[in-house]
Amino acid sequence: MRPSRQFFAVLACLALSSCFGRATYRWTEEVLLHDGRMILVERSVRTGEVPVEIGQPPGESDYTLTFKTPDGKTITWESGKAFRPFIVDFYGGETYLVARGATGPDYEKHGCPKPPYFFFRWTGSEWRRIEYEQFPKEIRKRNLSASVTGDEDAFAAAKRGRLTAEDVTRSHRWLSPYYKEVMEDAPNPCATWADDHRYQGKK
Repeated sequence: MRPSRQFFAVLACLALSSCFGRATYRWTEEVLLHDGRMILVERSVRTGEVPVEIGQPPGESDYTLTFKTPDGKTITWESGKAFRPFIVDFYGGETYLVARGATGPDYEKHGCPKPPYFFFRWTGSEWRRIEYEQFPKEIRKRNLSASVTGDEDAFAAAKRGRLTAEDVTRSHRWLSPYYKEVMEDAPNPCATWADDHRYQGKK
């Protein structure tokens, strides 16, 4: 007996997270800065908009972060599909944000940065991407939560509406070291297995 069209349609849906788990989650997050201060960040994330492997949590994308700068202005960062927020912090009167790429192709599309992080600075009117050499070396440790839908405790806290600084730290417990802080020798998604995942410059 040949499989029906409905059977293939179900398989297609299982392969695309957009068929299931499409939702928007919002919460407040306590973010510990590098100098010991703490700020509150209003966060949101959409799920089910990007494909994931069968059995994995709904893919996260379209992150937003809204918070006050040291001068009292409220600003927002929006990730789109390409980036995942990693750090937000202040230094020398400037506001900075670090993100990771969502996929290997996203790294390639945006120039295969070395180290493999994307650095942004708020200019007063927009977020502008900067080079690693322009980013303060004092800021290193991740202070934003990891995937909330992929961590049972973080997801429960997000649904309650607030992640404490302790919840944020707890969400990092399964991460590789280069997902916990900016590391110059972090494996680069643009490299290959033959290259031991190290950075490979464009030819």
